[in-house]
Amino acid sequence: MKKVILSLSLTLGVTTLPTAVAGATNVDLSKEQKVIQEDYSSSTMYVQTIKETKKGEMSTSASKVYAKRLTTSRGSFLAWSKSYVDWRYSSGKVKSSSGSQDAGYVFPNKVEKNGSKRYYKGSTIHKWAHKTTLKFGTATPWGDVTFVSNSFTDRVWVNGKGKHGWD
Repeated sequence: MKKVILSLSLTLGVTTLPTAVAGATNVDLSKEQKVIQEDYSSSTMYVQTIKETKKGEMSTSASKVYAKRLTTSRGSFLAWSKSYVDWRYSSGKVKSSSGSQDAGYVFPNKVEKNGSKRYYKGSTIHKWAHKTTLKFGTATPWGDVTFVSNSFTDRVWVNGKGKHGWD
């Protein structure tokens, strides 16, 4: 009988405590977390030229294939993410493009990469969407509890002339 009561009380405690913690709706962010959230809300963009070393490419200026990497970044060293679009282009046309993401954070902040997706593919332009989520929370013995969560989507385009921009 003691074992039944003990297991019942432990089960009740395990299920109600995280629910009570997760149910806190009036959570005040610390000054540092507010700064992190403000830093993460804006994003920057820059591009790098990549040297092509593929064999068999023609070297005439009319058919030369160029490659670039577009990087968008958000946040600071406490919570950051970077999204990349690598694209190859020639004669005004996009030959190929690929997207990827990178992220990092210092606990109790958390950055989740939600994926890079090409949502438009034309012969002269490719459009990409990169999704990330910034979370503030705490760890409990029963798992992580998130107090505040904000999702961000960076939409960018690249074209066959080597240009890029926000979509």
